[in-house]
Amino acid sequence: MNQKFSLKRIGLLLRRYFIENQNYEIYLWSILTIVFMIFRNGNSAGAILIGVGAVYAVRFFKVFNYTPNGIQYLMVPATQVEKIISVLLLNTVYFVLMFSIVFSVGNLIGNFLEKIIYGLSDPVASQFFHSSSGFEFNFQGLKNIGVSFGVFATIQAIFTLGSLYFKRNAILKTLLSLFVVGVALGILEYFIFKITIGSVTETLNALNAIDFVWDETMLPETLTETWKVYWKISGYLFIPFCWLVSYFRLTEKEI
Repeated sequence: MNQKFSLKRIGLLLRRYFIENQNYEIYLWSILTIVFMIFRNGNSAGAILIGVGAVYAVRFFKVFNYTPNGIQYLMVPATQVEKIISVLLLNTVYFVLMFSIVFSVGNLIGNFLEKIIYGLSDPVASQFFHSSSGFEFNFQGLKNIGVSFGVFATIQAIFTLGSLYFKRNAILKTLLSLFVVGVALGILEYFIFKITIGSVTETLNALNAIDFVWDETMLPETLTETWKVYWKISGYLFIPFCWLVSYFRLTEKEI
């Protein structure tokens, strides 16, 4: 097999996925359309996006839970880079696009049924149905969409990586790993603040998100600026880092 990167092979991988999983895709998006006919607000959609997205992300490497399926997947004539990119396109880009379409269709159908069943001003309708507010096309709206997509892409990258490292119960084990890492980072952050601020009381107050202000009144300006830059760089690099590690993990399975 030619080891050069090929967009054609990526297209064939995507086609292979839809042929093998067409029933799953039809059932999933049909059910979500019905769900969004009832739950038509942004908060509900965000929660469903994260929950269903995580389940969707761990599906792609479930083939390794059963050895013959894993061997068959590794024998597919495509490089590991192409396989990783196809999974990225499916569980992040494709999923968000389909989710947006289904959410919009569910809202339209739900609004239509609301008007037919309950009328235009029935109080029951206003309690049971709650439509999502329209998107305002401006810089802030685009920025919010970008941030939301970044958060979702990060979650998908994490759960994809988890599905490659954990053979079974990938979602639960990934969540447990995130909890452990979060606790470890919290302890590290506490000691950093303890060294730079001093007393335990002041440190705990500083760690309180409501009271803490990033300025030189609590920490030296150079330290606060360094901290901000660090978190921005970490945020930008974390997604490609997860996918890069996923690639090496997939390569290890081939070996």
